[in-house]
Amino acid sequence: MFALGDGEVIAAGQDGPTLTGNLSRLGMVTVIVYRDVLCNDGKVRDLTVRTYHHASVAVKAGDKVRRGQVIAQYGNTGANTSGPHLHIELDADTKYPTLAPGVSVTTSNRIINTKAEYAKAGGLSDSTINPAKVWFIGEGQSIVNASGGWCTQSDLAVPQMPSDSAECYRIDVEQLRKQGYNSISISI
Repeated sequence: MFALGDGEVIAAGQDGPTLTGNLSRLGMVTVIVYRDVLCNDGKVRDLTVRTYHHASVAVKAGDKVRRGQVIAQYGNTGANTSGPHLHIELDADTKYPTLAPGVSVTTSNRIINTKAEYAKAGGLSDSTINPAKVWFIGEGQSIVNASGGWCTQSDLAVPQMPSDSAECYRIDVEQLRKQGYNSISISI
């Protein structure tokens, strides 16, 4: 998975005492805040992007990331996964970026929804954003195998990227393969 733009890694690593099984919860995760994101609905927002179930992460908390930088490899870590995939959440809350709706609050060995962060925030609210308001589909790209109760048809109604903007999103895939990245998942 590539960084979606220039941002700061808030948290990255293993969200639980194990990588698989019931105690693993979300597996390997990243939490990155991106500032001043121009979304496809015309609004500029600061966004938190949480991604789960990675095979490995290539960043750590405090790192600054640049558009196109490899931040993780999608995988199958965590509880209740049915195969390699990328779970991604887009959130308007950048004050408490490690708080995620639908995930239990715990005391330790976790990155997402710790009791300390939950207490500081005064609770948990759902400030996630429909991806269809943020993403564009580039030339030759598509969304495939989107499934599950959290994904609706409106999440998949993503507009085509304007042709005058496409060049700034191009990634040199051949160069990444030369660097040893054989399995590449692009999320824009």
